[in-house]
Amino acid sequence: QFIPYGILLSLFQFITASTLFKLKEEREEQLEKVKNVGENEPKKMIELLCALLLLISVVFLIEPFISFNVSVLIILAAGVFAFIWSMYLHETKRFFQQLNDFRHGFMDKQANEIALFLSAGFFGVVLANSPMASYINLLWSTIANFSLILLIMFTIILISLFSFIGIHQIVIVSSILATTSASSLGVHEITFAMMLLSAWAIGSVTSPIAPMNVISSNLLQVNVFHMIFRWNFIYVIILLFVHTFVIFAVHTWVLS
Repeated sequence: QFIPYGILLSLFQFITASTLFKLKEEREEQLEKVKNVGENEPKKMIELLCALLLLISVVFLIEPFISFNVSVLIILAAGVFAFIWSMYLHETKRFFQQLNDFRHGFMDKQANEIALFLSAGFFGVVLANSPMASYINLLWSTIANFSLILLIMFTIILISLFSFIGIHQIVIVSSILATTSASSLGVHEITFAMMLLSAWAIGSVTSPIAPMNVISSNLLQVNVFHMIFRWNFIYVIILLFVHTFVIFAVHTWVLS
């Protein structure tokens, strides 16, 4: 039930990015049109888009009828669709070869991510059982009682600032989830989830260690902090207000 609202935030994020690029960057940058695009490229893009939409639809339809975690469903659905896609492309042999390579190198390649998730979960449990938990819950409850808009903006800004200094979003989000809840704040669970989703997305834009920022800075050959302040900062400010409005609107007119 959270997925449609996450897609809604993603849609507004995409519209914001496209509009900002159209109004600001496109005037300053000289873009060349791509020439000699292969005849099959548009067809392949349409096929891939249809496959992704079908995958999302399947997850939507099955999710209400399962008792296990939706993450497991997404993994199973993605695996099945990948196999079906390989059959469609007549690349089944190659699919199993890559699957076997992934199986052998999984632990080595994903060790950092596994350690990060385990550490964040352990930190959240420890924090929830410490005296600090009551103070964190009190802070969020006080802000929630004062203003929902202020609560949304405070959550997004706080997680984004921690991301900027190199602390991964999962650590902060896990800490918040371990010490407070939607019911204690007097908001709907979907509202609370949208706040954290928005904060996670914006935190990725402000983080100097986020993969997309590192890759972009290397491709553009600019310092990652220069890129964040020069190009991402305005986008983050605008997106902060856009997401705040969307979350508040959903909470007020859809969930109430």
